Amino acid sequence: VVPTGIALGLATHIDDVVDDVLRWHGQGHRAFKIKIQPGWDVEPLRAIRSEVGDEVALLADANGSFRSDSVEHLATLGRVADASIGLVALEQPFAPDDLVGHARLARRIDVPVCLDESIGSLAQLDTALTLDACRAVSLKAGRVGGLVEARRIHQRCRDAGVALRCGGMLETGLGRALNLAVAALPGCNLPPDLGPSARYYSRDLTPPFESRRGTMIVPSAPGLGVPPDPEAQADMTINQRTLRTD
Repeated sequence: VVPTGIALGLATHIDDVVDDVLRWHGQGHRAFKIKIQPGWDVEPLRAIRSEVGDEVALLADANGSFRSDSVEHLATLGRVADASIGLVALEQPFAPDDLVGHARLARRIDVPVCLDESIGSLAQLDTALTLDACRAVSLKAGRVGGLVEARRIHQRCRDAGVALRCGGMLETGLGRALNLAVAALPGCNLPPDLGPSARYYSRDLTPPFESRRGTMIVPSAPGLGVPPDPEAQADMTINQRTLRTD
């Protein structure tokens, strides 16, 4: 099994995001990725930590919304987060191509800087590691081109002592099965972006993935480990082509 991870977007009021965390926490989930941006960072994180206590893992994801001249502000956030909020990582504070900015910040804070959109290939990871731009990586198999490149990135991170988390991209059950397999690899020691499939799909291409006390079972059958639902596939298919081999 792997732990679930619930990603929560920006909200209008702090009470709204706190209520969302408490609702998911009440269903057994113990890890949350909270979206932040300039003007919406320390206070919502502090409010969440105050409500749920120390048993929950919190990760802040900026989606590249800060400018590189915000290093001092984020360094302050990092010190506050390390002292009173307890973040497991600060994900993608700057634009994907601003590895120098990430490296400058990584030298200033104890909270691990986690790169997400910056890592689309093994070559990009090698550049980031050369610059010491991160101590964690959000690995998304769909973004890096599939399982083979994901395994290369996974091994490179393990060799470099870089923490890993498996990120999700709103995949159907077929992609979710692959993500669960990646999340179960040794070295994926940060909470993933994986929650119940019913959160996104009323009907999936596979049997639904459900959580059990904040965990999800990794499929163990051959291939992706889950059978596709042929009726769902037929209902959702809008075009098809038959390729002849003779």
